[in-house]
Amino acid sequence: MTFITDTIAIGNFIDAEDRATREAVGIRSILCLNGLLQGCKPADCGVEALACFNLTDGSGNDPWTFDRAVRIVGNYAFEHPKLLVHCQAGRSRSVMVVACHLVRQNAWDLRQALAFIHAKRPETGTPDELLSLWDVNNDGRIQ
Repeated sequence: MTFITDTIAIGNFIDAEDRATREAVGIRSILCLNGLLQGCKPADCGVEALACFNLTDGSGNDPWTFDRAVRIVGNYAFEHPKLLVHCQAGRSRSVMVVACHLVRQNAWDLRQALAFIHAKRPETGTPDELLSLWDVNNDGRIQ
């Protein structure tokens, strides 16, 4: 688990399942992007807020679902900080959703947001790798 901002962390499925570690770092909300926590209630995970989507790496995701996930990052980071955004490995889906949030929040270029995350979490795909995999425009929306 890596904090990208003071209120947003990116992690993998192990981080999502490790309640003791989440509690130790103060995680109060979770955005699950691999469906792992589908059907769970926030209290089941020891958090205040929980949303779960089943996104895939790269193209083929529903634009509305992707947009909703990006909006939840902003909402949960503000209303229930600290937020853990996780997928399977914490290298693609969670990175792209958080990057799109940063694009919208800070009026950044998508490449800039991806580079910012990559600098903090080097195990993620590089900006070039992720941009070649995902059909996301510079406004942080699926094309």
